[in-house]
Amino acid sequence: CRLLGDTEAGMYDSSEAVHSEINKVFGTIRMEYKWAPLAYEQVAKMKDIRMKGNAGLKGPDLIVVGGGALDRLHVWATDEDQESLNVAVQNLAKELDFSSATATVWCTPTTVNTPALNTDEKRNQMNEMAVSEVRKMYAELDVESSANFVLEGPAYTMGRVSESYDGRLYPRPVYDVGIQIIANGLDWLLPSSSGTTTTDTMMEEENGTFDPPATGVLSHPYFGLMMLLFGSIGLFFFDGYLGFSYLSSLLVRIISSSSYYSSTEEEQPETNFLDEAYGLYHQRLKLPAMRESKKRSKNSGNNRMNTTQEDSDLLSLLENDSLTRDGSGRSSNGSRRRSNKR
Repeated sequence: CRLLGDTEAGMYDSSEAVHSEINKVFGTIRMEYKWAPLAYEQVAKMKDIRMKGNAGLKGPDLIVVGGGALDRLHVWATDEDQESLNVAVQNLAKELDFSSATATVWCTPTTVNTPALNTDEKRNQMNEMAVSEVRKMYAELDVESSANFVLEGPAYTMGRVSESYDGRLYPRPVYDVGIQIIANGLDWLLPSSSGTTTTDTMMEEENGTFDPPATGVLSHPYFGLMMLLFGSIGLFFFDGYLGFSYLSSLLVRIISSSSYYSSTEEEQPETNFLDEAYGLYHQRLKLPAMRESKKRSKNSGNNRMNTTQEDSDLLSLLENDSLTRDGSGRSSNGSRRRSNKR
């Protein structure tokens, strides 16, 4: 709901009933929240949705189902409980598979912060090791394979487990990550304007019936020419910013010449970024002069280029390194001479 503009979604409100169902409308989008923490309750909700669809009523475009942690707490104590849970999970997988006309998302339990659980019963029955067994059981009973998309709870909560204040629930920003993962999957979960999904296209590709769009339908030739132009500017003018640094330097020259500098070329600020970046180092290290440095070498006299402390430190390191190499080379040559004399 926060992604749709409801800034109050997720806020604490003691006036509302605990575990109540929520219905909200945002423009043309209707969202319904059904409280069904146990597997057999989820099966009942899924059956209701399927029966409405069979009756000709419009069903939801997306169903998000999650559970498992409370099953481990309430339906695991005896062998009969575990057997009933096993049957309920199998029925849940069937209901998810029956909902082929509607995109389904299965959410596995998030990482449990065992020390933060507030009762001994929860720490014994619903710790992280116990919940990991439930995740494995749901996967083995085809719940994950029956859904169109699986949101793995540990994937986005394992690194934030210390922030779980009651052992199960997390701050809202953590859930926002999970919501964003689902939103990224809506591209192939929800139908397009043509009524097909990316999943349908993948099935058509496997069956050999997929007819891809013609080459060039998704391209724009003028955009391609524009990128070639920018690339040529960056290549031939040595401008890593595709010509925009030259544009900014032109503006700087105009502003500087009208405000702070005179109109003479000697007093205008330097606008050749390549020479600004490497000219000083070429001069200090006695490397071949840069293009603009050759022009200024005649008037260099007493007008030494100003350097920052960072430039000075870098140049001193480079000079020391070169001296060290020269010294080592001379000493090695001297040792060779002495060995030859011997």
